[in-house]
Amino acid sequence: MIDLLRVARQGFTVAVRWYYLHPDPDLLETMALAFTTKACHWPDIDLMKAEYLTRTALGEKVPLDGITNRDAYPSCVFMLNTIIDGWDGDDGALCFILAAAEESVARRGDVLAR
Repeated sequence: MIDLLRVARQGFTVAVRWYYLHPDPDLLETMALAFTTKACHWPDIDLMKAEYLTRTALGEKVPLDGITNRDAYPSCVFMLNTIIDGWDGDDGALCFILAAAEESVARRGDVLAR
């Protein structure tokens, strides 16, 4: 599970920083991502936690107390799904993001499960 979490969080970070909310998102944009994810993919998403994860991916310092791996993994996966939907389900973009995430995780010295 930890490998999936690392790749999911890094993939979400790549997508948010590079494509979706670049270069300087405002609060309404980060909220819109969480609200759209709730409406389209995961009705049980915690909006505050999702927004904090988005802001963390953008490099902001926000409190992460109370956000567990069980919160972070599905939040990142479903918000990434929302981003991909915004790109008309572009499989090439998804593959690029996942490859970049795996490469970033490996560069930090983590070994992905075989």
